Amino acid sequence: MEKKRNIYESGQVAENEQKRLRSIEYPTQISEEVLGADIKGKTVLDLGSGPNDTLGKFAREHGASYVAFDIHAGFLKKQRESGSTVVQGDIERLPFKEKGADIVHERFVLMHLLPDERRNAIRGMINAAKERAEFLEWDWGTVDGDELTRRFRDFAIQFMRERGIEPLMGQKLKKEIEEVAAGQDVSIAEQRHNRGPEQDYAALIAFIKSMKEVALNMGNQRLAEGAEKFIEEFKRESKKENPGDFTGSDIVAVEVLHKASD
Repeated sequence: MEKKRNIYESGQVAENEQKRLRSIEYPTQISEEVLGADIKGKTVLDLGSGPNDTLGKFAREHGASYVAFDIHAGFLKKQRESGSTVVQGDIERLPFKEKGADIVHERFVLMHLLPDERRNAIRGMINAAKERAEFLEWDWGTVDGDELTRRFRDFAIQFMRERGIEPLMGQKLKKEIEEVAAGQDVSIAEQRHNRGPEQDYAALIAFIKSMKEVALNMGNQRLAEGAEKFIEEFKRESKKENPGDFTGSDIVAVEVLHKASD
């Protein structure tokens, strides 16, 4: 059975999704926290950089060299325009030498890969990192709130799995990295990040609009109609005098630190 190509690999990314990716803030804040401010003189290789140039600006402001790596040429065009060095390629076959970058970073890429592909990507990231590799992935199992939010969580998980995406990648991340890194002289640490209860319905609705557009591009009217219903329900909720809180997805960050760097 032929593998479904993910929306980024296909090069046909919905406009709503491109717009959303360019404007995301919270995940980038976590990436900045994970990288840290003490990166002067370091090379940061960002795998699956997307079109958002905020992390590149952060790296350069703190004296680091930033390399944006992505499979999508349109994303890299945005990065190049912002002043980043760009490399196009596939995360499963990284065109970088061993220990070619001080810090290697990925965010929400592994969830789009099959298990064997993830292992190849993890292995390549660890090998390419001289100092450390930083992995960030969603855990959609932590989304919670009222009945509407829980229904949407279940719908979103089903939606992603129908696209070959692993919505619970954060739950599996540390274990899969430990299996790949077994026998290597590294330390592995996990942290979970969540903003807690929030009412950011605008960002949530933007995400669902991207889901709808993807479903239409897939030719799946059922999923598109399901997404549209949630858009309308969350719009009504957001207009209430006291809209309900919801808890978004955890971002799980796993750091692989080489104990003996040259």
